[in-house]
Amino acid sequence: MIRLLACAAALLSAEAAIAANPSPCLTRDEAGNLFIFIAPSAIEAAALRCGPTLPEGAYLRGAHAELVQRLRTEANRNQAGLRTILAKISGEDMPEGIRDETFRGLMEDVMGAEFSKDLSPQSCPAVNSLALALSPLPARNIGILIASIIELAGSDGKEDPLPICRAN
Repeated sequence: MIRLLACAAALLSAEAAIAANPSPCLTRDEAGNLFIFIAPSAIEAAALRCGPTLPEGAYLRGAHAELVQRLRTEANRNQAGLRTILAKISGEDMPEGIRDETFRGLMEDVMGAEFSKDLSPQSCPAVNSLALALSPLPARNIGILIASIIELAGSDGKEDPLPICRAN
């Protein structure tokens, strides 16, 4: 369990993971799958944090539940790959013997808490707009879109927020 928490911490601190193991990178598909897994918890955390500050009828005040369900369904299909992706980022094997439900629940809780901790009320309207804009897209496209944006953000020669392979 300690190793699992350490792996979660490594994922949440991409700079530490990259510094500890700079050579591995994720394919765009792997990064997309990672974001598909993270997105439901991030959207739910944003809805919890932002809901009270947004106007009645805002997307994050209720309509987001369908998007969360679609993303979670897709994430569940690719759960086995998540362990491989996290091992690749952290440079450590995932602990054996942890049930998928336990692993998924822990990771969802950690991701949701990490996403919402710095979410200010001032950013809620923009987060609401982003979630609404993503809502009609298929889950796979959302993952690839976010991975591509992260990849582009890292193409300016500065340190990548997540190590995405450039050749794919």
